[in-house]
Amino acid sequence: WYAIRQAHSSQQSIGLGFTAFANYDQDKVFWRNGLTINMTKTNSKEASDFPEVEAIADKLGINSLAGYKVTEKFAISAEASYVSSVLNFNNPGSLTLSAGGTWLPIQDLVVIIHPIGYQINFPGADFNSALGAKIGATYTKEVIPGVKWNSSLAGFFAYGGGENKSYPTLEDYSAGEMSNWTWEN
Repeated sequence: WYAIRQAHSSQQSIGLGFTAFANYDQDKVFWRNGLTINMTKTNSKEASDFPEVEAIADKLGINSLAGYKVTEKFAISAEASYVSSVLNFNNPGSLTLSAGGTWLPIQDLVVIIHPIGYQINFPGADFNSALGAKIGATYTKEVIPGVKWNSSLAGFFAYGGGENKSYPTLEDYSAGEMSNWTWEN
């Protein structure tokens, strides 16, 4: 569900989401993998004199975080994260590779601070990339036996403008355009 600003409007949607995790945790090493697929079909009509708009919002997300525990609560880690559209694969899409530290304050919370990061964006035929920092936190808790709730906040903060690889005559992206954040529950 989402709100439409126009009065006398209507909106209908139906969605399906799937999330899977595969985690490995030992005394000195850990590996956390995730897969997310979301599909939502939306029909909206803003007013009687506007045509009906139909849209499909979809997302494919794959991430893998591996680390070596220096202490019980802190690890040196690296992450690879890929996000794309399901129906228009890689249009848009992004691949982020990052390295730094992971803080494990409690069993269900993982916080990453990776000052070394590189993000490649695939918006259509363009190929844009930027250096930056990846920061994020994921909290997972079993709410009832067999059912877990997961909340993930992640952001990539570019150090400068992006570099456009396929069309050098186009203006480069600014740091603000290359920076992004996502919060999923």
